[in-house]
Amino acid sequence: MRILIRTPVLALILLWGCAEPTPRDAAMAKRMYLTAKNECVARYPSSLTMQSDCRSRAANAYVRPTYKYGDLMTRAQDQRRVLAMRADRHEITRVEYDREVARSEAAISREEDRRNAAERMEARQGPIDRMIGTVTRAFR
Repeated sequence: MRILIRTPVLALILLWGCAEPTPRDAAMAKRMYLTAKNECVARYPSSLTMQSDCRSRAANAYVRPTYKYGDLMTRAQDQRRVLAMRADRHEITRVEYDREVARSEAAISREEDRRNAAERMEARQGPIDRMIGTVTRAFR
């Protein structure tokens, strides 16, 4: 009985020791992601869908732990994959794929900026202002 309990724990300890460390700061995470992204592009030159999946795994490993808007990251990954699948099926051209990915990334960036600005504004407000803002947003 003890062996059954120890074996999974030992396996987890061994596997954890083999995993790449998660970067602790955004700059290091970005460098590690960009390296992995380039490897994805080189590994799957003929499939944008495979590149997209590979890039998502890399982003999840390196960027997600330090990125505060996980829902935006997921949305960007999902949109990239849908576009990649369409391009791989020749429903859109590579130029259209690149243009739509850029448009999607720009929209994600605008939403990120909007959230950051709202967060800064909220930090400058006093408690009563925050309460009024919360009530006002509830009725929109």
